[in-house]
Amino acid sequence: MRRGEIVFILWITGMLLLVQGMPATTRGEDQKEMTPQEQRVMKWRKERDIFFRNHQRSPLLPQDKKTFKGLRYYPFDPKYAFSGQIERFVFHINNPKYYATFLTNKGTNKRYLR
Repeated sequence: MRRGEIVFILWITGMLLLVQGMPATTRGEDQKEMTPQEQRVMKWRKERDIFFRNHQRSPLLPQDKKTFKGLRYYPFDPKYAFSGQIERFVFHINNPKYYATFLTNKGTNKRYLR
């Protein structure tokens, strides 16, 4: 056998081994389709990670931002999702029904939110 034939056979063998080791499905087929709800959560998580990495009001230190790759999240689970409105609890700082007042060891009164 000539050198060219040997190189060709080795090349074909290498290509066959390479193709054999690849997954049979494409990325879209082997992963489940995300629901719209899951897509919104993933989008929010991505935006949150970008905020942590880039925003001036990020809680990360400048040196930590350089190596920040993203927060670790639990996998999305639709059983923990709900539909509805969240109503903000608004209390008035001077309304006594929202507070309990206790006498402290030092003899002063301290107000606590009920």
